[in-house]
Formats: sequence, C-alpha cells, structure tokens
Amino acid sequence: MKSRLLALLLTITTFLSCDDPFKRQDFYLSNPTDKEITVSIDDKKYTLAPNTFEVLKLDSGIHQLEYNGQKNKFNVFKQNSGGIINPTLEPHYIFSMVYATEGNFDKFRSTAREVVIDDVLYQDNIKSTNALFIDNNLYRCTYFLGEEYPTEQITHNKNAVGNFFNKFFTKAEFIAFYDEDLPAENKGFHQQNKVAGGVCTITEPSVLELKLPILTQASDPNNSSLNEDLLNKADSQEIDSQEDNPYADLVASYKKEMQLVEEFKISTDTERQKEIQKELFDLSMNRTKLDINYRNLSTEQNQSMNDFVHASGRISGAGIIQL
Repeated sequence: MKSRLLALLLTITTFLSCDDPFKRQDFYLSNPTDKEITVSIDDKKYTLAPNTFEVLKLDSGIHQLEYNGQKNKFNVFKQNSGGIINPTLEPHYIFSMVYATEGNFDKFRSTAREVVIDDVLYQDNIKSTNALFIDNNLYRCTYFLGEEYPTEQITHNKNAVGNFFNKFFTKAEFIAFYDEDLPAENKGFHQQNKVAGGVCTITEPSVLELKLPILTQASDPNNSSLNEDLLNKADSQEIDSQEDNPYADLVASYKKEMQLVEEFKISTDTERQKEIQKELFDLSMNRTKLDINYRNLSTEQNQSMNDFVHASGRISGAGIIQL
C-alpha cells in the first residue's frame, strides 16, 4: 500500500484557500493511444495528439459525442465534479493514496484489488475502467490526469490523523507512477515483463444497468413446474396483488424507483432532478417499514435487490451519464 505524510501545520494561520476539489467541473477529453484522434462534441471538433488530453468545460444538459463514426448522447448534470471522457475506450485507472501523520499509517487499511496491466499483475487499492464517461461523482478523485500527488499533504486540523486521496491515471501514467517507489532492483519491472497486446483487466462496469428484481413467493426446489410458473408470471408482470405475491408492495416500490431513475437520466431540469432524488430517498425509507420476510427469498433474489439499489444510487448521483 502506497502512503505519504500528512503534516500538521503547527503555526496556525488563516486558511485562505476554500477550494473544494469535488466542486471542480473539468472534463478531461483523453487520448492515451499512440495515434492522433479527432472527436466531435456538439459539432465542435477536437484533435488530440497521441498520449494527450484536453480539459473541457461542459454546460449542464444533453450533449452528443461523435468518434470513429459512432455517436453517443450524454447528459451532464449541474452537480457534477468533472471526470474523463474516454472515446477510445482505453483502460484508465483510479488509485487511492493514504496520507497519514507519523505513527498513524497502520490505522488505514486499503482494499487490495488484483489488476492486470499488459499481463503484469498489480495488487493494491486500484480500480480500472474503460467506460466512455468516467464520472468523478463516483470516484471522488482529488487529482486528475497529468497532475501529481504531492510529496506530503498539509493539514490545519490538529485532530487529523490521515485520509485517502484518489487520482485518475492513464495506463502509461500509472505504470510510471508505480515504478517510482519500487526498490532499485525492481525498477522497470513492468517494461521487462509486459506482453505486447497483453491482458488489461477491468474492475468497474462500463455501463450501469438497472434490472428490476424478480420477487415472488418462495420457490419450491422440488417443484420445477411451480418455479417455472412463478418466473413466467413475473416476466409477464402478472404478479401484482398481495394475494398472488406477498412481495407486491416491494415490487411496486422498485418499479416506481426504476421509473424515477429513468426520468432522472434524461432530465435537464435541476429542480426536478432534486425532487427525484428526494422521492428516491423517500422510497428507500418507506421500504424499511414494509413487513417483509427476506429470509424466504433466495440468495440470488436478495443479491438482485442489492444490485438494483446500488445501480440506482450510482445513476441518481451521477455527474455525467451516457444515454
């Protein structure tokens, strides 16, 4: 786990900078390839040299991106915190660095994920994505492409012990960054062991899918015809009443949530977006009051509900989203 010093500024002074890194609304149009590319956004052309990026400001609302003959519409929400526009769909990386005060590094435990880059294995707090729109509302990066982690962070809070700071990387940038802290004998490990055209694993979904959970009466493992009948009814939306399905109220709540999320995705009205977020919160709270015996549902059904709520939250909290 990479870590750096969080230093306490002992001389108390007025902290003049009130910039919030999550208030920045910079979108980095990224070309991490070895070829020049041309991208159009709302009919304005951007030509990017190999391994470069251009920083854009985008108004909230619906936009259209065209690259390599493909057109994609997307929505930018007013409450965005920037991110990456990745027309070549190349892997980009999010790394989380720990900054802590002396003696407090052991208090921070990061998630060690396995990520393969050019057939070289990395194990650290890394996420990888090849999504067209890499939304900083989700990844909460303080540092973007081309920016370096500082050697140390300065805090004016005498009670602070440390925190995680995230940064976006292209593949080449990440490999160089990781090589910096390797022991002298391991320098250049990636270059020496990489495979041209090798595997680059992706940890993050490229598109958020909202799938309505199928909730019926507890299925009977010994009655395949009953199970098939329940699934057919659920697929045809025939199970709506409490008599047919004790989870009808829960199903109705999820259906309403799906409608609201689909409306949110295409909404360009800031006030309506806030209203939808409030309605989604209320739906979630009301579900906690339902008299539901979740133990009668299968592991798969419970997982489908968790997946639905997770995807719904990410979409309704988005700063930029593909339509």
